[in-house]
Amino acid sequence: MTTNNTLSSEVYEIACHSIRSAGEADINNLYSTFISEAERTLLEKVMVYVGGNQSQAASILTVSRATLRKKLGDYGLLHFGRKSTHN
Repeated sequence: MTTNNTLSSEVYEIACHSIRSAGEADINNLYSTFISEAERTLLEKVMVYVGGNQSQAASILTVSRATLRKKLGDYGLLHFGRKSTHN
């Protein structure tokens, strides 16, 4: 399976689980919660991968550095610590 198919399969499974386990209040906010959690996790992992280098992270994510900084700020990750290992 290619990486894209694997990612698609994993997202599908997570979405199914989220729908099954969501309570009444959660189901009404499912889309925004799902997207926010996915984006925050991706930003966090990429920042670890690049050791906190915002320019490199922006390049990997194909967004401008300004957009990356805004998103990091939105998720409280603007001052993300530098890591020396790739996870």
